[in-house]
Amino acid sequence: MLTYGGGAILNQGRQRKNIKTGDVFFIFPAVSYTLEGDDEFEFMYISFVGTRANALMERYGISSRNFVFSEENNLLDLWKRGLSLSNSVTEIVAESLVLYTLAIVRNEFLTDEENDMAKAQDRFLLVKKYIDENFSDPELSLEKLSGEFSYNKKYLSSAFKKLFRVSLSDYLCTVRINHACVLIDRNYKSISDIAFLCGFSDPMHFSKVFKKKMTMSPREYIKSRNV
Repeated sequence: MLTYGGGAILNQGRQRKNIKTGDVFFIFPAVSYTLEGDDEFEFMYISFVGTRANALMERYGISSRNFVFSEENNLLDLWKRGLSLSNSVTEIVAESLVLYTLAIVRNEFLTDEENDMAKAQDRFLLVKKYIDENFSDPELSLEKLSGEFSYNKKYLSSAFKKLFRVSLSDYLCTVRINHACVLIDRNYKSISDIAFLCGFSDPMHFSKVFKKKMTMSPREYIKSRNV
């Protein structure tokens, strides 16, 4: 529900919350509630129930403790425009409004630790993007990346693994071997050329790494793709 006039006191379960114009608040099925509004109190609402609703509420951190959101992102105008559209698109618009609102609310309830993690993930996505675009550089390494992004090597390594559930070196290796498979599928047959194009300066080392990842040598893989 979204308040667009006046204010009220919302009692839900054991919680008591003050709500005002622009606030979004959630009412839960099978939980008793009362609204004590002033003379100007008005609100819009979208009925949103079922298993998907429960899953989304849990995903976005909406609970019996976090159910009032102080609007700071022009949701009031968005809801008014959306719910004023013709009935032919009401269902689609209502779902879009709910999902957008939930995303905004989730951001409101992020803890400091989660905010720090979100910011760190944004920064490390740039590291990941850099690897994706420069994996063919044989000098690309943890040391070079730490210098490129001004991170301590130990911090860069541990943070990357924590965020992406894979070590930085394993990720670089996987990107390189995946590209090797793409080249082979494009009919490249020279092991030396493939190794060089994937960032390996030593074809023997490339063959060893390839076999470990793919459970067959580059030659065997080339043969299997040309059967």
